[in-house]
Amino acid sequence: MWARALFVFIISAVAVKSEHNPQEVLRANTDNAVEKCCSDLTQRWPTLVSFTDEGSHYYAVQQAEQQPRCRFTPLSSQHVSTVVGLLSQNSCRFAVRSGGHGLWAGMSNIDNGVVIDLTKMRGVEIKPEQNMVMLEPGSTWEEVYRALERWNITVGGGRVSSVGVGGFMMGGGISFLSYEQGFASDNVINYEIVLSDGTIVNANANSHPDLYWALKLGSTNYGIVTRFDMFTSPLSSKISAGVQVFDLSKDVQGLLLEKWFSYIDNLSSDTKEAAWVFLAPKSQQIGLVRANLESELLPYPSITPVTDTTQLLSLADFTKSIEAIAGLGKRTSWYTITILADLALMDDSFSLMQDASGTFEKSGAELYCTVQPISRGFIAASRDNPVHSVLAEQDGDLVLTIWGALWDDPAQDTLVGEALVKFGESVEGMARQRGLLNEFVYLNYAHEHQKVYERSISREKLARMVRIKEKYDKGDVFGRLWQGGYKLPKSSSDGGHRTEL
Repeated sequence: MWARALFVFIISAVAVKSEHNPQEVLRANTDNAVEKCCSDLTQRWPTLVSFTDEGSHYYAVQQAEQQPRCRFTPLSSQHVSTVVGLLSQNSCRFAVRSGGHGLWAGMSNIDNGVVIDLTKMRGVEIKPEQNMVMLEPGSTWEEVYRALERWNITVGGGRVSSVGVGGFMMGGGISFLSYEQGFASDNVINYEIVLSDGTIVNANANSHPDLYWALKLGSTNYGIVTRFDMFTSPLSSKISAGVQVFDLSKDVQGLLLEKWFSYIDNLSSDTKEAAWVFLAPKSQQIGLVRANLESELLPYPSITPVTDTTQLLSLADFTKSIEAIAGLGKRTSWYTITILADLALMDDSFSLMQDASGTFEKSGAELYCTVQPISRGFIAASRDNPVHSVLAEQDGDLVLTIWGALWDDPAQDTLVGEALVKFGESVEGMARQRGLLNEFVYLNYAHEHQKVYERSISREKLARMVRIKEKYDKGDVFGRLWQGGYKLPKSSSDGGHRTEL
């Protein structure tokens, strides 16, 4: 819509009849605008602008392949404020990068646009007397945890070391502390944010409380957050954690899932243990990633792992070990589904996955899955989050699933992507048919085309989020120019429907 309006404006302004294709005229104008933005930024801050992607890191290869016109690396919120004003004034398309873990092309990178790269904004300021830490968005969670462990404290953050603070937090964030503290964003005291007009405001319970609430699932709709002030929690310098891998068989799968579902049942009384299951049919492996923040992990009886890295180590070191198995440097796609904690459904879903795995392997892709609990305690702790009412609809423990694919050949992108969506929809359909589907779509795991906001938030709360968006971004600058993330519906009236996939 905005592109068409901009084209009409251009044609009216020159008051001549163009003999060129309208899209070519628009593209040329966009190119000129971006060229001007990069030139202006270079003149003002020559040391903060680069024209190559050397040193840039992205989790998924599809992201790394994007070619921005220039990359601006601000050092402060004032820099961010100035660049937002410049980009808005010149109608330059842009993307924002924190840790670069977004999965789909354009999530935090952009072809022929400007990237605001926050990786030089890595401040971690600890306020021990206030049980608070102030985090800039370019820090990685490994850096945050290493800074905090000197004080024997931690914060609800990412579970893979290289994940950036900014993107993780704007998607809500699931952490090792979620089973007693809810989403990471539920533990934010204050957001420092740059709005679309360049204004820098602090959003908290007393100042801009409406914006403070919406930012718990803000994505790329409201502004660029330049600091997150968060509650800290005590944590010993070493935790019991590790990865256990088992040879995959029907018996082992059933026994492991049975033990894991017993763990979910106990999460209401033991919130310090976090464990999720992963399944990799191609390598014929099933496994557990486990951590206990308070006491020693006990082995699952009757199941002997092939490998077991369980040991006492720091939280930062554990996130580093998870990074090693996270599939970096591949073409990657995910599809996420939330279901009620039902052992039979999970077992059947795994069996369906193993049947489908061969189809993916013919395209050179590997299908895999991870499942993790969203316990009743987790849901209760998120009562002030926009997604709470949807999570609480069925009054029970939930299981959050990722159905993922890894591959190398770009020629297979469309085929693998479509196959993954088709498979995800088949699992979703099975859950819906059994009355076991929860509509929540976790933003940080979602496929590019999944309807995160329309499904995860109730009609009333979604309309409220849209009104807040209209209040703080009156010209829809971030909707028109900021590529990436997940966007709210365009108007309050659009928020009146819960959309099925």
